[in-house]
Amino acid sequence: MDARQKLIRGSKQYTFLYRTLSQVAHRRGLVTYQDVARAAGMPVGAASGRTLWDVLGAISTAEHEQGRPMLSAVVVGAHGQPGAGFFRLAGQLGRLTDHSPRAEREFWKAEVEAVYQAWQGEPKKS
Repeated sequence: MDARQKLIRGSKQYTFLYRTLSQVAHRRGLVTYQDVARAAGMPVGAASGRTLWDVLGAISTAEHEQGRPMLSAVVVGAHGQPGAGFFRLAGQLGRLTDHSPRAEREFWKAEVEAVYQAWQGEPKKS
């Protein structure tokens, strides 16, 4: 883990978003990027994009390192699916090799279900 990842993983935003996403997963729900940005006190819209992506990416990377599915799969855009950054990260982590629209959608559906399965019972601590 590089210094930037350590800094992100130690941030209040990371802790808050991890807890928020774990609760969403525990309830078998989805949440929008806009809603998680607002809840974390981040600017909504393009201004929050990079920071939000960094934190969500760090969360899913940490989960992957622990042998769990990408927790950020429960975060979607207004169109009801995750953004391109989710699929890029899945490729970087070696979880997704086919980036066709159909393959990405199927991967995402399977990942959401895997997240729900992983978070049955009591929410885990980060």
